Amino acid sequence: MPWQGDSVINILAIYAPNTPQENAAFWSELSDKWEPGGLPIPDVMLGDFNMVEEAIDRLPPHRDNAQATSKLTNFKQMHTLQDGWRRCNTTELAFSFTQDATQSRSRIDHICLEPHL
Repeated sequence: MPWQGDSVINILAIYAPNTPQENAAFWSELSDKWEPGGLPIPDVMLGDFNMVEEAIDRLPPHRDNAQATSKLTNFKQMHTLQDGWRRCNTTELAFSFTQDATQSRSRIDHICLEPHL
């Protein structure tokens, strides 16, 4: 997408699977597609990740599946992407999804950015 004069910004929209095993496989497959090169490196990655990386992003707090979390972290590190909201709000509790049956909450929707953005 055109961005600031002659620059281009690459945006990757995500809707990740809900189950932990499928979620881990999803991030692994994305890494495999980008690893050989040829695909544009995303400057922004946003969407419904259907998981959280940190316990603070769930109420009640708990960690998500370690394999899925690790695969997402690896993909983000591969492209130097950072969770922009969490970077600016290190301790704040805010959630994007509420499970009606249990009233549990989670911040499963994310916007990850290159550090210079």
